Amino acid sequence: ADLAGQREELRGRLSAAAAALPADGGAALALIDQDRARAAAALSAAPAAGAAAGSAGREGDEGRRRPRWRQARLPGEQVTASPTAGTAAVARWRAEVERLDARRADLRALGHRRAQWGVEHGEDLARYRQLGTAIERREQALARAAEAAPPAHLVAEIGDRPVNPTDRVAWRQAARRVESYRERWQVGPAGPALDERPSDLGRQAAAGGGPAAAKEAARGAGPEAGCLSRRAERDQAAGALERVRLALRPERTKVIQRDGGLTLG
Repeated sequence: ADLAGQREELRGRLSAAAAALPADGGAALALIDQDRARAAAALSAAPAAGAAAGSAGREGDEGRRRPRWRQARLPGEQVTASPTAGTAAVARWRAEVERLDARRADLRALGHRRAQWGVEHGEDLARYRQLGTAIERREQALARAAEAAPPAHLVAEIGDRPVNPTDRVAWRQAARRVESYRERWQVGPAGPALDERPSDLGRQAAAGGGPAAAKEAARGAGPEAGCLSRRAERDQAAGALERVRLALRPERTKVIQRDGGLTLG
């Protein structure tokens, strides 16, 4: 079965379903919690600070109105703070706490929506993870099989399995990419390791199919999506082969100074 194809189709469906989901607000919620704690602390301290400031101001005013011989307060004389001292600061911090509480409630509601989406699509998400695990195991099996009995198309491209452990890791990774590509896209046993790079036939077919084909491509299905996937996988396999060639046969790639620029020869 085409496990990678099933996974891509499922990913397309999940991506389309998740398009309307709000962004994860976890980081923003943590920052709001910090700001709310600071604002609450400032709100608690505001009445005392306002009363102290009002008392100082009141005392200064009364002192300036006293005669010179009575600048100091008499024993037991009380100075009453203005009733409005600190009111503006209290109102400001209370409004800030209320604003942060409202924003925190909104973010928690969005988080609940995301969690509910995960519950509603739990089976698809579990299936997606299962397919990823199955693909990983299959690719590892293909790499081990190629390492145990290197196929001719791999030997022609990157030689037999190397003895050096570091080189063997690179060789195994290239074998995994190539064999996975060949199995998924049913490349015949004869010929080179990789077939010709897929053309834009899939793109043309999707364009000629109208809105339905465009919708399929957008959700990861249809001829264009398949063609894009095949090109991407082939490019990954070709890149892995080239890295092994450079590591095992560096003499095949030479840097040549030509017309003021560097080219590969």
